Amino acid sequence: RRLVARSPYIDAPAAPGPMAARSSSQPKRGAKDGLRVSKIPLVEHHMYLAPGASELQRCACDGGLPERQPGCVRVVCISDTHNEHDGLRLPPGDVLLHTGDVLTESGIRRSARAKENHSDDVGVALLRRFAAWFGQLRYAHKVLIGGNHDSTLQFVGKAMVQSILTEHCSFGEVVYLEDEEATVGRLRIYGSPFAAYSSHNNAFFRAKPSLKLRKGVHVVATHMPAVLPSGGRGELKQHQEITEPALNAGARLHVSGHCHWANGLYFARRAAVGGAWPCPESEVDKKEERLPCVVASVAGKWKEGAQLASSTGVRGDARDAHFGGYNLTQPGTVCDVFVGEATEAMPAPEQLVPTPGRMEPAPEQCAPPVVDTPSLLFFCPPTDGELATLLMPQLQQHFHVVHVETAEDGVRAVSERKFAVCLAKLGSKGNLGRDVIAALRSAQGNDPQVIVHSSTAERDMRLQEKWRAGVGVD
Repeated sequence: RRLVARSPYIDAPAAPGPMAARSSSQPKRGAKDGLRVSKIPLVEHHMYLAPGASELQRCACDGGLPERQPGCVRVVCISDTHNEHDGLRLPPGDVLLHTGDVLTESGIRRSARAKENHSDDVGVALLRRFAAWFGQLRYAHKVLIGGNHDSTLQFVGKAMVQSILTEHCSFGEVVYLEDEEATVGRLRIYGSPFAAYSSHNNAFFRAKPSLKLRKGVHVVATHMPAVLPSGGRGELKQHQEITEPALNAGARLHVSGHCHWANGLYFARRAAVGGAWPCPESEVDKKEERLPCVVASVAGKWKEGAQLASSTGVRGDARDAHFGGYNLTQPGTVCDVFVGEATEAMPAPEQLVPTPGRMEPAPEQCAPPVVDTPSLLFFCPPTDGELATLLMPQLQQHFHVVHVETAEDGVRAVSERKFAVCLAKLGSKGNLGRDVIAALRSAQGNDPQVIVHSSTAERDMRLQEKWRAGVGVD
């Protein structure tokens, strides 16, 4: 405990005084309730970044965001949830991007578990808890990278992390990235857990990153920020090992976390000399090439004892009572990233899109030829979750799959994207596959192939004829 009192976490200032001096104000622990603490409000507001904008706009979660810009993919960015993810209320978007530190693992915690012969079972349980929350969020695509507090992710390995995320995914798809690129929907994104630090929180440690970025990538995500305030003279410093390859690849956004205190928007520029340049922004030529860099940390400063709080009144990790932790107090950032019109070609999925359990780094050679990837609309309600788990990996080998669980979401998807194929379950009253297919035929005519997956219809020829005649099932 004396070691912990020095707070070795580089992304938080050390708490004054020994922990023993605050023992009378420790939060309560219950055998069944976990670590009970005081309640704090949900984080319900977020910042918004429009394409080409120079500053963030504060928005409420419900109806406060501007309409999505034409030709853009809306990316909801968060980082550093540290087991307290239940404290977020997230706005709608196309892609949810989490840039690391889902846990609060450290060398100290792992050493304590090793002495108790627990290995990483506690960390895996916490990862599964996060995966259950992440997997049910209503985004078509969810992307995760690790952080320096995520030693469990490094310990179990990339394939196991992806397997756990896929197992708990009940809506859309989840992709886990370690120094590689993936295509999610119309967005090309490169993810790396790299962060520079010197502490017990040393997951994924490397002295310098090696970002293998290819031309045309839209978003670069690292745990380490690309740009940070430097000193007290209003200067910014860019980490050129991140900014140079990102600028050379033509990236349109960098997203990070790690440094909670730096939550906000910064810009990387080629004109930076020695990695630093003066502020304010008004002194810079607006025509100069620049890369918006968002630090999306939602956690605040390091807390201990009675300072610990949670939106639910119970901490996600009961060991925070001994080691301390973070409260969620800051907004995430919603970014509209321009990718072109919906007909714009994207790289082939077998070259860029990871599939569950088989995620390989992008090759170092030049980018492959660009081809169109057909889209498939998969309407599969939650009552048929096992079917979705079975079919998704197979479908993703051939299509970009948009998986929806409600007819309402299916109708919306039809209005936003052109589909080559629609695979639908019959559904149930109030949530019918028929409504999705009818909307598809109305908007896109007879071009898409429509397939119904139904043991009921397989046995009923009259029902088959009704669906063929009514909504054009193939």
